[in-house]
Amino acid sequence: MPGEKAEDSRPIVLIGPMAAGKSAVGQALAALLHGEYLDSDEVFVRENGAIADYFAKHGEDSFRELEAEIVARAISGQLTVSHPEAPRIISLGGGSLGSATSREVISRCHVVYLEADLATVLPRIARDTGRPMLAGDAAERWLALFDQRRPLYESVAQLTVDVRHGSPEDFALEIARALDLPGITAKDGRA
Repeated sequence: MPGEKAEDSRPIVLIGPMAAGKSAVGQALAALLHGEYLDSDEVFVRENGAIADYFAKHGEDSFRELEAEIVARAISGQLTVSHPEAPRIISLGGGSLGSATSREVISRCHVVYLEADLATVLPRIARDTGRPMLAGDAAERWLALFDQRRPLYESVAQLTVDVRHGSPEDFALEIARALDLPGITAKDGRA
């Protein structure tokens, strides 16, 4: 019918630094859209064991190769859990965009950059010992990685959402409205 939004079946990919809340926002967005949520780090752990253990045994290069394969499979729909027709929301690890292959694969998706700062993520990273890239001074390492990766996030994102203040549900609604997704109204978030 005229005036109806066209169905857009492209996956929604959430990117951003470690501990920005990609998992929480992804789950909230999947709930809002009655979609399926997939976390590339969770897939890695399910298939290969703990990331920190894998890093220690095989190194970062091997980890990044497997991570890029997981991203490609997630985007192509090979990792859809149960409803291939449902909207797919996929969150990527903070360093996944270091792969040119992953950047190319997500270029066909709605890419949303969750922008955070150290003050927002510090409570999360201070108590998380499972992030091998933050070994040592976690705050200092996070800042260094963020400075290095921020240009990649900004270069591929079609939408940037500041996640410093608000809830995952607030950010999910902001994303759905900004992407003009079917079934979402400005008034209350539902059709």
